[in-house]
Amino acid sequence: MQLPGWILLAGWFIAFAALPAAAQDPGFTREDRERLIRLEAVLTTFMQQVEKRFEQIDKRLEQVDKRFEDLRHDMNNRFQEVNNRFEEVNKRFEQIDKRFEQVDKRMDELSKRMDTMVQLMLGIIGAFAAVVAVTSLRPMGPTDHDPALRNAGETLGRGCGKASKAPASPPETR
Repeated sequence: MQLPGWILLAGWFIAFAALPAAAQDPGFTREDRERLIRLEAVLTTFMQQVEKRFEQIDKRLEQVDKRFEDLRHDMNNRFQEVNNRFEEVNKRFEQIDKRFEQVDKRMDELSKRMDTMVQLMLGIIGAFAAVVAVTSLRPMGPTDHDPALRNAGETLGRGCGKASKAPASPPETR
């Protein structure tokens, strides 16, 4: 099958006619250029806005950092106050310990005094017991044992002109 020559010739002609037009056209129309310029302006504006936002974020982060530093400083001051308070409480406990030591010393001294007093009292009681034992061992006269005789002696003594209100003391015997 053979194509007519004129179709072939028309195809070659169209191809060669379109080739110089395509080579001369840069590929962008005036609208495309204007669109690119507008897009570049929008991108520039967008980049400026993004840069401003980053600056605002940086400022905000600096404010947050400063706030953290202030809070850290405040907390350190609070901890220092608490530490000072604990030191004061420790000093008070040390004072109380010293007072307890003084009280313990005084209690020891009182205990020693009480031991000495008990020993003294035991000595006095022992001496009294010895005196009682010695006086209870002495021989008694007949008037000491019999109360009737003792009363009779007292009445005889009054009848003889002796005025004594006190009962006669028992005679001493050695």
